[in-house]
Amino acid sequence: HWRSPARFRVAVVEVGIATATAIVIGLWLYHLAARSPMAHGIVDEPKTRELGGGAYSMRGWAVDPFGVQRVRVGVYDGWDASIPRSEWNATVGLPVQGQHGESVDRYYPTYPGADRAGFAVDIPRAALLAAPSCLRTRVENANGVLTEIDRRCIHAR
Repeated sequence: HWRSPARFRVAVVEVGIATATAIVIGLWLYHLAARSPMAHGIVDEPKTRELGGGAYSMRGWAVDPFGVQRVRVGVYDGWDASIPRSEWNATVGLPVQGQHGESVDRYYPTYPGADRAGFAVDIPRAALLAAPSCLRTRVENANGVLTEIDRRCIHAR
C-alpha cells in the first residue's frame, strides 16, 4: 500500500534527491553561463548621432568565440524601450582593417571569422524620423546568444 511508512520515506527520499540534483544542475549552468565569453564589437561609422539627408549607414566589426551568426540593428522608441519598432540584419563577413591596417584576427586569433569580422547596414531615413529613435546593435552567435555592442539615440536635423 502506498501509504505505508516505509513507502512514504522512500518517496520523500526520491523527491529530495531529485530536488538536490536539480539545484546542482542549475548552479552548474549558472556558473557556466557567467563564465562564458561574449561577443565584442564596435560601430565605427558613423561618428555622429545626427541623421543627415539619406540613409543612416552603419559600419563596424563584431567577433564572438562561438562565431557570429548575424548582427541585428533595431530601432526603438527610446533608450529603455524593450521591443523594436523595426529591425534589420546587417551584412556580415566583410573584410575590415583597424586604424593601422591590421586585421581584427590579430587581436582575436581564436575567434571564428575574425579575419572577416566586418558588418554593414543602411537604416532608411524614414525609419528614424519619429522621435525619439534609438538604435541597438546586437550580435547573435552560433548558439543564438545575443550581446548588445552599441546603443545610440539619433537626432533628425
